[in-house]
Amino acid sequence: MKLLDARIDLDTRCNYHCVYCQNHNVAAEGQTWFPIDKLCSILPVLDKSCWSIYLSCGGEPLLHPRFGEALSVVNKTLCKKDVVIVTNGLALDDSKASAILESCVSRVQLSVHTVDPALYSHLYGCRESDFFRVKSNIENILRARGKKKWPKILLTAIAMKSTIRGLPDVAKWGVDAGIDGMRVQWLEPFDTVGMDAEVIENSADVAAKLSETRRILGSKGALMDWPSSMGTKKIMSVLRGASVMRNRYDYFAALAGKFSASRKKICHLAGYSFRLNNNGDIKFCHREALPMPNILENPSVNLSRVFKEAVQNLDCNTNEKCRECPFRP
Repeated sequence: MKLLDARIDLDTRCNYHCVYCQNHNVAAEGQTWFPIDKLCSILPVLDKSCWSIYLSCGGEPLLHPRFGEALSVVNKTLCKKDVVIVTNGLALDDSKASAILESCVSRVQLSVHTVDPALYSHLYGCRESDFFRVKSNIENILRARGKKKWPKILLTAIAMKSTIRGLPDVAKWGVDAGIDGMRVQWLEPFDTVGMDAEVIENSADVAAKLSETRRILGSKGALMDWPSSMGTKKIMSVLRGASVMRNRYDYFAALAGKFSASRKKICHLAGYSFRLNNNGDIKFCHREALPMPNILENPSVNLSRVFKEAVQNLDCNTNEKCRECPFRP
């Protein structure tokens, strides 16, 4: 059983400057794209320890100059894993769409918070014309996939004051185009710098818009991943989320582990997700409270054991780096 999920950036650059993103003013430094030779060394380690691997965690993966070759390495190593690409879709031309559709990628998550071109331009820091290009790219990959079972193609939307009323419109366009689902999430703790005016509370009006969005998606059999909460709607959407997972047993096992961790006085991200840089360094948490080995220097490392021991030895009440963390138990 593999409970870990890894997040790597095929490329740390981004072609947008989203106002809500923690990295929107951060310039990518050094070599931004993941070298193919390092992918060949690192992915077998992830194959042994992880059930899910994201090929993006802040950057835009489609900017990788050898994107097709990178996916070929993924195909050889991770063909039985839950492999996810998160993209804004701007660079999703026909060649990249074909590479994805011919690969073992199991999920493509496309960021679309609004179908209002002016608001889209403001939120993403781009031109209004980029919205129409993204819309066309998404419709094209859905048509090209046709009735193939994989990959599942989903939208991701952030619920905030400027977008909440328009989420049903996003859902309507999405299901008409043929998406498999839509994930709605709140502004995350690390993403709200300068965005206080956009933060919303889970009020009756917000719940009504979310329910309308879910109804529209459900009318054509599409899944809605409800924003984080411990309510019945979120729990049910998490359970139904197995329908877009290639390895459902590991998905449920990881969920059980996370639920167990949430009921203990340990880090609520304890030992399940980690970020892997293209130099082999592992980043377990945003505050870097846990020292981790370098995968390129320790290719035989047992990641599951390392994470388990690190979490057991982490005292969030005494570790200075944990004190300001929003995920502190």
